[in-house]
Amino acid sequence: QLVDEVYTALDTIQWSGSVRGFNNPEPIILLSRYVSASSWFSDVEQNQMLDLLCRDLLFDPEGKKTELQGLDFFQKLLEGFQGKETYREGRTFARAWGIGHALATGSRNAIGMMINLDNEHWVLLVCDFWNKTILYGDSLKHAMPDSVKEVIDWWTFNHTGKEFTHLNLEVPKQTNFHSCGLMAFYSLMVFLFPNTYHMIDPKNVDSKHLKMLLRVINCHQDYV
Repeated sequence: QLVDEVYTALDTIQWSGSVRGFNNPEPIILLSRYVSASSWFSDVEQNQMLDLLCRDLLFDPEGKKTELQGLDFFQKLLEGFQGKETYREGRTFARAWGIGHALATGSRNAIGMMINLDNEHWVLLVCDFWNKTILYGDSLKHAMPDSVKEVIDWWTFNHTGKEFTHLNLEVPKQTNFHSCGLMAFYSLMVFLFPNTYHMIDPKNVDSKHLKMLLRVINCHQDYV
């Protein structure tokens, strides 16, 4: 039945132009990556999924307390870490500083983000300012790299003056070489909406690819 739904959805779209309804208008032909369970999700798919999750938060009464940022956010924090002397006042860091300030003052409670390690592996990071914790999820079950830890520790301490506790965020162990992005993202959805979403089964990745494709197509169709 799921496969039939996907075929029907694919028949309704034109395979020219760009995907609509998302922050980054990517070529619509790239939707084919969702169909192949062996495809490694690039920043294109990760950003599209983050946009969909932002929609979920928008319609959730408590959603305004959670910040979700795109894939460029951690890179901006890294640049701030490397240029600490200009972080607070530099215009290039205005967004990162403003989000950190909102989290530290209680306008927001937590921020979630996806991080790409060495251009080959996706991991999940949640900074819970309310509980002063940093949660890290990796489908390979590796510890947080020092290169990530020192940046996020600096950023959270810079805004709060407090050291955060580090905890693991559950991400099922991947059983292939390409599903890290989808598995980490599903864990982010479960963290934010534990009563709506369920942890992904590593043996059932194929169907999750297709379900995510349906969500992307439905969003696109809303703007056609």
